[in-house]
Amino acid sequence: MNNNLSSKNRLVARPGASIAILLGIFFFFMCIFSLLSSIIAPHIQNPTTSIRLLTLFQGIFLFIVPALATALLSTKLPATLLAIDQKPRLLPSLTIILTIVIAIPAMNYIIEWNNNIQFPESMNDLYRAIREMEDTAAQATNLMMGSDSIGSLIVSLLIVAVMAGLSEELFFRGALQRILTSTRINRQAAVCIAAFIFSFMHFQFFGFIPRLLLGMFFGYILLWSNNLWYCIIAHATNNALAVTAMWLDKRSLLPINIDSIGQSGNTDLPQISIIITSIILTTLSIIILKKQLHKTE
Repeated sequence: MNNNLSSKNRLVARPGASIAILLGIFFFFMCIFSLLSSIIAPHIQNPTTSIRLLTLFQGIFLFIVPALATALLSTKLPATLLAIDQKPRLLPSLTIILTIVIAIPAMNYIIEWNNNIQFPESMNDLYRAIREMEDTAAQATNLMMGSDSIGSLIVSLLIVAVMAGLSEELFFRGALQRILTSTRINRQAAVCIAAFIFSFMHFQFFGFIPRLLLGMFFGYILLWSNNLWYCIIAHATNNALAVTAMWLDKRSLLPINIDSIGQSGNTDLPQISIIITSIILTTLSIIILKKQLHKTE
């Protein structure tokens, strides 16, 4: 379905107004959230509980509420706009999970490359400031993971994988990307714009490129299927793997950290082979996935 051909085929009649509503509600709740978090957080003694609750509220009020409110105000078919009116099929869902798994070495290599980007000496102050922000974010993430208990793992998966996958995909793909495809811009451009904003709003420069690529992958899944549930499955799977890898590393249950696969340097021939194999298999898997998703349209 091409939503750019005519106004009759558009998901919303006034996409510009819909984007303004989406971003307006987002920034309104961001201000409210910042104010409330500064008031509530100091009264919660357990820092892990504090971060988890704030992350949960952030997902609900910054992403879910704006997406749902915008859909309700923009169209008589809000579920269709958000692409949540169809059930996901089993085979494409499994292919998506497989794609995320086999892409791990290639993505780890990109993550390492992005993390090692150097700034010119004239920008050392900016570099240090960004690094401090990244370190603070990493510390917050580690704190949110909590202990190495099974219960802590389950809670982390529910918040970081399920909640984040649902809330962020509703906002960035279900609302933002779908509204952008109702404008006159190219649908591929809509995917890239939504992915760029998705990565930018995480405010992590040294993870910007891999997150951008993930956002584009999620975006093309939606473009091929018109079904947001596949994007949610992909996003939740990616986050669940990261959470599980951190938990397993805490308990020293694996001989090698999953996040280190593909990150041992360019001169390591076995690692280069793993990376190249990962790229080839991921490409083939995406091609297969595209065909599967087109069949479900």
